[in-house]
Amino acid sequence: MEDPAVVEAKRLWAQKQPGEAVRVLVTRINELNAAVPKRQAFPFMLAGLLGGIIITVLVGGILLVAFDLLGENNDQPGAAIASNVTETFTPISPTRTLIPTWTPVPTITTIPSSTPAPARDTSDIFDAQMTQLLEKGSLLGAMTSQGVNYINYERQLVEVKGTYDFISTIWPSGFALGAQEQFDKAFEGWDLALELWGLKLDDMDNPVEPNINGYLRYTDYAGDELYIAVHPSNFIVPEYRDKQYLPFDENIGILFSLGSEYFEAGQKTVLTEWP
Repeated sequence: MEDPAVVEAKRLWAQKQPGEAVRVLVTRINELNAAVPKRQAFPFMLAGLLGGIIITVLVGGILLVAFDLLGENNDQPGAAIASNVTETFTPISPTRTLIPTWTPVPTITTIPSSTPAPARDTSDIFDAQMTQLLEKGSLLGAMTSQGVNYINYERQLVEVKGTYDFISTIWPSGFALGAQEQFDKAFEGWDLALELWGLKLDDMDNPVEPNINGYLRYTDYAGDELYIAVHPSNFIVPEYRDKQYLPFDENIGILFSLGSEYFEAGQKTVLTEWP
């Protein structure tokens, strides 16, 4: 049969009153010690046993009290931190807009594809003659813009044309496409200027429509670029009355300029492929 003091102590223990349970057991131990003769070993054995019980109760009571206190404090401010003192605390940064890290895309340099210019296949003779053509043609253009007499103009034009006539026979196929056409137009304009100047020096009539003294050759070449005048209705030559004609001085200068412009265009075309 279980000792009433032990039963009471268990009841108190169950009611979470460990302190009272310990006091009941201590009181019972003292009563038992008083009832047993001093020389008997049993009280000592019993005392040792009960001492062990008391120690167990005390330890259990302390733990129970501790757990009880922890349970009661769970609803109190700061309880979460107290019950997790060994937990690693990771601070949460305030909400903010993060600027994304931009990783630049490597620049890939590509070489644009293009159709290569045809390789220059010119002979030393062609190169030498082309050099002369460009030099002499540029000189002729400078002479017409700065002032030149008929004899010097004719001599320079013949020299340049001679060089061009020769170089045309050895012109490489596919070289400086369009340059020959531009040079042809340049010499046509310079030739017409020489002819018109010759008409003036020979005291010939001006070119008159419909086709007196090569009128159509000039208009076909220069068109609206030409300076065109009209003979009066009482002009001395009846066939020329009210007819359009080409004044000498104005149109000689115009033909000089057109010839030079065409030559410069041809020169530029050549130099894009020929250094």
